Amino acid sequence: MVWRKGFEDLEATWTWLCNTGDCTGRVGVIGFCMGGGYALMLASTGGYRASSVNYGMVDNADSILATRLSDRRQLRGQRSISTLGPRCTQARPDGPRGGSTGIPASAFDLELGIPVRDASQIPDIAVDHAGGALYLTWQQQNSQELVEVVVSRSTDGGFTWSAPIRVSQEGETVQSFLPAVSVNDNGTVGVLYYDFRNDVPGNTELSTDVHLALFDAELTPQGERTLTSESFDMRQMVITGSRGYFPGDYVGLDTAGDDFAAAFTVANDLGLPVEFPQPPGLFVDGNNRQDIVFARETP
Repeated sequence: MVWRKGFEDLEATWTWLCNTGDCTGRVGVIGFCMGGGYALMLASTGGYRASSVNYGMVDNADSILATRLSDRRQLRGQRSISTLGPRCTQARPDGPRGGSTGIPASAFDLELGIPVRDASQIPDIAVDHAGGALYLTWQQQNSQELVEVVVSRSTDGGFTWSAPIRVSQEGETVQSFLPAVSVNDNGTVGVLYYDFRNDVPGNTELSTDVHLALFDAELTPQGERTLTSESFDMRQMVITGSRGYFPGDYVGLDTAGDDFAAAFTVANDLGLPVEFPQPPGLFVDGNNRQDIVFARETP
């Protein structure tokens, strides 16, 4: 019922906008979290010239409501401009994956048995504005049943995709997660991601770092940069109930000319004990557990 009421309100808003004298008929939609799910489904209805989806996911059953809107819009003579389809995970390529399974996965503190609340089933997408190619990055389970980050390319608007490329060169035994992708002005592709490559099993810390992997337009690796000056302890991050460590939704990658501009979270070294699972109920964690960091890199 929540989805249905939301669609009714959005349809009413769309109708009102299109009937005002100030509207050109070109309407866009943007959504975050649950709103991102709405934006994702509305992208396929044909009524919006642009749709900005920010970590939005929906179930297949929910997309039926969007399909009904799409049917009505088709009757009005409007066409769909979406290439991603109604479900976020359907945007992922179906081509060969090498040693990967393609199963959505999350990072995990293997020693303490605590998950990381990361990108999981949520991909990130970027476009090369000069050449028109699309680039998609996401997390998936590899042949070692651990999480890894991959990236793929489409040159036909998202209808077909290249075989996914593993972003990290550390191998399948090192978990990589929480990716973001962008393309600079000269066509270099950057993928931002976290990993545990510097962690030492048995230590009290879960050593974590953030990296920027670089690729050419055909996704041939061009090296990478480590953006963290030193490893931080993932175990000092805020814990969100049963979902585990939460680095936050504050991870992103953009460009400024040929440069890449990254934003990501790091944990502060507080030496606090890990409490998992947390006690039920709402409470405020007054500790300054993590900070947002910005970095600018020139390839």
